[in-house]
Amino acid sequence: MSNNNETAVAEDEEVELAEVAPVRNEATGIITVTCGANVSTFGNISGRSIGALRQDLGDVLGIQPGAKAIASGEEVNDDYITVDGDRIEFIKESGTKG
Repeated sequence: MSNNNETAVAEDEEVELAEVAPVRNEATGIITVTCGANVSTFGNISGRSIGALRQDLGDVLGIQPGAKAIASGEEVNDDYITVDGDRIEFIKESGTKG
């Protein structure tokens, strides 16, 4: 066990995990884009709109035209301008065909 603030827990002891908000990437200029199982990290694309990312990466990552866009945990529209460190996720409503 390392000394990095880790705490030993007995096997039969229950541990409650706090809900953790999505975090931004720490490296400057890096944006992570996720759609389903497809995850890619890109440099030098901050400052682009969600709509532009949807159009440019749609075929590569399988982004559906009506997919919701989430930027670092918050739902955003296609006009949102990405910033360094954003974690962008495109999600399709469950139960939606296509």
